[in-house]
Formats: sequence, structure tokens, C-alpha cells
Amino acid sequence: MEESDLGGKRPASTEDFKKWYMEECDKNLKLEEEIKRLKEVIKVQAGYIAND
Repeated sequence: MEESDLGGKRPASTEDFKKWYMEECDKNLKLEEEIKRLKEVIKVQAGYIAND
């Protein structure tokens, strides 16, 4: 049985797991959005370099 990351040594509950899972999904979505933005920045910068 896994231990909770919430500061105690009690076994992790289903609710703890759901909370952790949703937090990880949210982090992944934010990272995905940041990657898309950075790809756009790279395209713009590549265009400027190509036109110099």
C-alpha cells in the first residue's frame, strides 16, 4: 500500500490518488500549452533569421 504525500504516514486513499492524478493532468495540460507557445516563438524567430 502506498503512503500519502500529504505529510502523514497513513495509506493513500482513493481521494488522495484522484487529487494527485487531477493535479498531474493539469500540470501536463499547462506544459502542453507552453510547448505550443514556444513552438510559435521558434517559428517567428526562425523567420527573422531566414530574412536577415
